[in-house]
Amino acid sequence: MGNLGAYQAVTTIMKQFGGPKKAAWKLVPPVLVAGYALLRPAEAGIKKLGVKIKEARADDHRARAGAGRLFTVTADGTDSQGLHLTSGMQYRLLQHDDGAVLVEVIGDSNNPYMLSGEFLRTISDYPANESETARNQRRRASAPLSSRVSGLRVDQESKDAWL
Repeated sequence: MGNLGAYQAVTTIMKQFGGPKKAAWKLVPPVLVAGYALLRPAEAGIKKLGVKIKEARADDHRARAGAGRLFTVTADGTDSQGLHLTSGMQYRLLQHDDGAVLVEVIGDSNNPYMLSGEFLRTISDYPANESETARNQRRRASAPLSSRVSGLRVDQESKDAWL
């Protein structure tokens, strides 16, 4: 008997609309429209947030690609900040982004150094064509999921980009 008050309220409302069928036709559409008006912007916002998170992860992955790889200096050179690298020295790639490269010079106590990718290309075996590397990364990103998942098949061009 505890829900008798709710039952009386519902029957009173139904009588005011002229019965349950008429009440449904008058109440359901506004509820659906209001629900759509509230939930659709939230859904769109969540999707945009998901895209931004994926882009940030992809940027981070690109910046870390090749991290830890050792390169050898093949010609003497001095960068714009005065760092002098001589033939035979080695450096480890820590991170790179849009031509800026963070490296650790092996045997130097003042690490790390931020150098230009263009400078490193002229004096060492750093990848010669960054646009080709970027093209390979885009190709991997648009490849079927089975070829991008670690441990599954990967095309030879993608492997050679940083090996």
